[in-house]
Amino acid sequence: MTDRTTAVEGRRYGCCPVERFHDIVMVMSNEKLLAHALDLSRRGHDESAGRILTRLAEAGDAEAAAHLGELFEHGSLECPETAARWYKLAAEGGSPRGAMRHALELDDPQEGDSEAAKPWYEAARKGLEQEAAAGHAASQYLLSKIYTLGWGGPADKERGVTLLEQAAQGGDLEAKFYLGYWYWGLPDRTEAQRATAIRLWREAAEGGLMSAQYNLGVNYATDPDMPIDFKESMRFYRMAADNGMLEALYNIGTMYQDAEGVEKDEALILHAGEQGEYLAQYYLMQAYEEGYHGLPVDKDEAAYWRQKCEANIGDD
Repeated sequence: MTDRTTAVEGRRYGCCPVERFHDIVMVMSNEKLLAHALDLSRRGHDESAGRILTRLAEAGDAEAAAHLGELFEHGSLECPETAARWYKLAAEGGSPRGAMRHALELDDPQEGDSEAAKPWYEAARKGLEQEAAAGHAASQYLLSKIYTLGWGGPADKERGVTLLEQAAQGGDLEAKFYLGYWYWGLPDRTEAQRATAIRLWREAAEGGLMSAQYNLGVNYATDPDMPIDFKESMRFYRMAADNGMLEALYNIGTMYQDAEGVEKDEALILHAGEQGEYLAQYYLMQAYEEGYHGLPVDKDEAAYWRQKCEANIGDD
């Protein structure tokens, strides 16, 4: 039976171990702690970010409470009820971000109360406009979404794109990422706009935004407009994998198994499978059943990975 030891020497797939957490919070100001938590979240370290944000939010930091709500709404700590609770506390504490998220929660088309949402939309827009005018890039980015998507009022896409550009110029990584996609999707896109989109994606990825890292890995491997560059694809996949993204780790494994001229390395895809990545588990099950991808036929290993796949489906 194939050895399933999958650790890669010197690589860590987590961040901010518990024993270092207390050392960090003791020496950093609340403002720096919040910035550190947001950086951890952008790089996929939700548990570490959550510990810091919880400490700040429980101490009354409304902005931390708003970001904590987003972590519970969209991150790996997903829990809608907890997200809603933190959004409400953030809104009541005066956070424009929290007010916006709380308004969206209240304005749910199925079970919401659009009248109750209106004053929170107004509070959010007023606060974010003030912060955006002062050059706060994160507020410019959130305000761009409000105008582009028409949250709490009529959409104004021209205003939204202007704010997105300002946020990107101010260094907001998510703004760079989405502005890149805006340029990429233009029906009459010029070569200069294509190059600008790629530059923005790369800046976001190299700044630590995990979603940008992963998408560049995909695009460099599959999109002929990039052009195709497997070396760059591997580089950006590695960034995302080092930040703990199992999908990126799986894709690295398939590239090592299948890409011409790349040394085979089963350890990476095995690690993704053991950590719960369904695609890696299914890939390994088929590979060991049929002898695909240079792996031997091994019924015991195939049965092991089939069991993992079935358990993963059962968890859903």
